Amino acid sequence: MNPAWGVPIDGGFFDEERHVYRCIDGIVRPSSTQVFDILGMNDFSGIAPEVMEWKRNYGGAVHAASHYLMQGDLDWDSLDEAIIPAVTGVEQFLKKHRYEPEAAEERKIRTLCGMKFGTTLDTRGTILYHDVRRPAIVDLKTGSKRSPTWDWQLGSYSVEQEKKETAWIGLVIQTDIQGIVEPYWVIDLEKAKREFQHLLAASILKINAGLAQVGRA
Repeated sequence: MNPAWGVPIDGGFFDEERHVYRCIDGIVRPSSTQVFDILGMNDFSGIAPEVMEWKRNYGGAVHAASHYLMQGDLDWDSLDEAIIPAVTGVEQFLKKHRYEPEAAEERKIRTLCGMKFGTTLDTRGTILYHDVRRPAIVDLKTGSKRSPTWDWQLGSYSVEQEKKETAWIGLVIQTDIQGIVEPYWVIDLEKAKREFQHLLAASILKINAGLAQVGRA
């Protein structure tokens, strides 16, 4: 193991400072969200750098607070006032649907049809959906607009999940700065996973083409 690869995670390594995932053999692999960036599906070029930085810090703070919330050890007094409405909204939504977390901030190198990629799953557990308790993969979003990539991202998280008596469902909890929560349920995670498979293959082909071009230079 090379110390520069980062910390060990399930299936490989993760460099948090550079947000780089590697397989056990040290080969860099894209994360599920980087797949969309590589294919040009996330375009933030029209957003001012200072606004992007604020959104990144805000989203990171809400995610971290929600992580501690689900672990049952959130210190509300330590929170910046700017994120309290969003975290409160998440808390109330999870209580309403009686969410029971099993894991949070779970990092892993996953394999789909022989292709490896990195993921950091916000949380997974069980939730009430139409009065039936279902195993659920939950992702938290603080962006203002819904993206089609959300379904595919949840599909990527469903790869290698343990099979349950009831099929996994996906849920994106979108919360704004006022704490208003909008849920987006993805019931057919198999479809989302199949579609992500094609995107992953396209992104890896693009990565490999770039590496080949560098090798010829």
